Amino acid sequence: MIIIVFHNGNIVFYSMIDSTQSKFVCRGSIELGEQLHSITLDNHMLICTFDSTVSIDFVFINLEQFKKTEEVLNNNQILKILVKFDQPLEPKTIKQIILPYRIGTVEGSRYIKFPLFIALTSESLYVIHLCGMKKISYARIEGQFDLASMHINNLELVYTAHGGVIRLYMWTCLNSKDDNHILHQWQLYVTIDVSSSSIRSIFSAPAYALMFFCLLQNGAIHLYNAKDARQSLKTTPPFPRTNRSIQTIKLLNGEAITLDRSQRELTSWSYQHSTSIESTRTYENNIIVDNFAMICSNTDPKVVFILILTSNHCAEIYLTKSLDKNCLFHLELNSSSRVHSTTNGSFLILTQTGSIHHIVEESKFVEKTRSQLDIQCSMMLSSILRINSREYLVIFDDIGKSMAIWSNEQIIYVNLNFPHIVLPFSSHLLSLIGESSQDSVSFHFNNRNLILCQIKLEESNKKAYLNMTSFDKVDKFCLKKHYLAQFSNNEHQLSWYDINLSKYHPLIQMSNECLQLCMNESSNYIFALIQPCILHMYRTIDNQQLAKLTLYDFASFLVADRDFIVLSMNDRRLLTLMIADPKDRKLIEKLQALPSRNSNQSTNSESTDLVQRLQKRCDGQSSEEDSDLSDDDGNTNFRQNSNIHWKIKMAAPISSFQLVRRFPARCSSLKMSSNKKLAFEIIPQLCDESCDIDVTEFINDSDDDREANEQATHVVCPTHSSDQLNDEMESQSVVNPTVEDDSTIFVKAR
Repeated sequence: MIIIVFHNGNIVFYSMIDSTQSKFVCRGSIELGEQLHSITLDNHMLICTFDSTVSIDFVFINLEQFKKTEEVLNNNQILKILVKFDQPLEPKTIKQIILPYRIGTVEGSRYIKFPLFIALTSESLYVIHLCGMKKISYARIEGQFDLASMHINNLELVYTAHGGVIRLYMWTCLNSKDDNHILHQWQLYVTIDVSSSSIRSIFSAPAYALMFFCLLQNGAIHLYNAKDARQSLKTTPPFPRTNRSIQTIKLLNGEAITLDRSQRELTSWSYQHSTSIESTRTYENNIIVDNFAMICSNTDPKVVFILILTSNHCAEIYLTKSLDKNCLFHLELNSSSRVHSTTNGSFLILTQTGSIHHIVEESKFVEKTRSQLDIQCSMMLSSILRINSREYLVIFDDIGKSMAIWSNEQIIYVNLNFPHIVLPFSSHLLSLIGESSQDSVSFHFNNRNLILCQIKLEESNKKAYLNMTSFDKVDKFCLKKHYLAQFSNNEHQLSWYDINLSKYHPLIQMSNECLQLCMNESSNYIFALIQPCILHMYRTIDNQQLAKLTLYDFASFLVADRDFIVLSMNDRRLLTLMIADPKDRKLIEKLQALPSRNSNQSTNSESTDLVQRLQKRCDGQSSEEDSDLSDDDGNTNFRQNSNIHWKIKMAAPISSFQLVRRFPARCSSLKMSSNKKLAFEIIPQLCDESCDIDVTEFINDSDDDREANEQATHVVCPTHSSDQLNDEMESQSVVNPTVEDDSTIFVKAR
């Protein structure tokens, strides 16, 4: 049978009468109205849901009635079963009807028949089922869910996902001696924070209740054992992760600071050898972090400070390990600003209005000087550069025709001569990156051109001039020490340029586009993250590839210090990799410093503690046992399990019915009935496709049915070939045909 559903609520039924010639005949049509929201096909039954203007919860239509006559049935001849609960499914409209997986159905589950499905709303999940084969009811699980699934073999398990988080629930229906007091209860079994990538689907293993697969939006497929996950959460701490996806990482002296994509969550980490979160600061009330920078204390290099600029024009200084504490310094600014740090332990704040605030650490942090520039710099194009062995703040004006070189003693202004094709900067500039240890700054433009500027000062330090080198077809680049690495995504080529020697290294052909590009602090190594998530490592001096690693998930950012590369992963964690060059004379010493090589090393890292606990479990040394699921084969008798603390939510809602042919004209809440005799006759109609019980006496149409049937528009549908049917469907804007089973094709139409 072919079922065609139109957006105006009309449904047309066709069946094949000649398989050899592919001929179809119309079997009938239904007009359910524009309030129709969704149609779901479950074997012999159509499940119809409606918008909030219709008071009933479901309409069931048994397709077997089309097989009992050769007549073409119209809307007033097709029987509909209306179902409404005394506690309606809320809020309307039902987002989705989800059927249980039947692939891999095992012996013993064949008796489970319709109705059994999940209805999702914006605030709850409803498991629609038969209570003791006597009445239709539901178990309600509160929460927001993007998707849900269940398997016919493990009906008391519901797998749900919201974003990248999986939650597995158990539910059960408790029958009592008094049928009016049946209870539904449910319990959250385990929560698994998988990734920041949304989960697209979940499929449980048919023969093992707690084994399931999940498909992520990034294309990854994960396999989980829910029992092991539950056990692990009880006995081992989770990997440290932020609350939101990470966008930016900055490193200094073994400390990492991350900022999330919404620019509201700053997190400080220790990352070398082991990873742990030290403190977090979250901003609310529409305040976001505009910029931040870090310095080491002048009195204790192990102490790191961070200056944070916020969107409400405030500058605050904190200890990186105490972001959640009170600030050490506070300054009100008159406009948006950008902050830079110097190696001598001071902060420089440049505002949109051209003022420069110099913040230094004495006995406490103080504003030492304040200067005013004579150029327009609302874009705050600036960088710290080392010129003639001294640090300067270099600021470019908004149109790219002049720059200022600032120091405590003087400000030098220089006229610029950029190509007219890139002027003004405000229209073409994508990014500006300077190298604080060198005298070079790079400009990247929207035409894929990159200009490298070397700033030189005369011996008198009163005049300056620029050397410019142009590069084209640049999509990703990184400037570190005297190397400029660049990548062309169109050509899939990686290359780097030695600034001191004015020398190009040979091109390296890659397999795909580059997502991220960086060099380590000493510029000895280049790291290129290639789509989809493959990390390549090259030695700059000889172009040799040292490593190639496929990451377990997407990485949004990567940065490196001298010995480690740090990646912000899509699951909101930091992944730290040690740089291990076979030619490094200190390699053995570095390897011995790793926690896995030094069992005597004492650390309170969460990840180190996790590794130790996992090793105990693998060695069979864990004394913590979880007997929630005792069956060896993974099949669980949840009702008899005393270790599961059920949460009783509600008494089983009571369903009422109405049988009509004329819908929606004869749909009425007042005519809905929960009469046991009516339920006794209707439930077999729903459960058994071969049921032949006469329910004529329960049909609740008006006394004028005969007249209504005579006035009804009869559908005249001639026999069609498959080509003719296709033409007719195309003329009706039919889209998205999907095969639901071997005998029925379900088609949605506009």
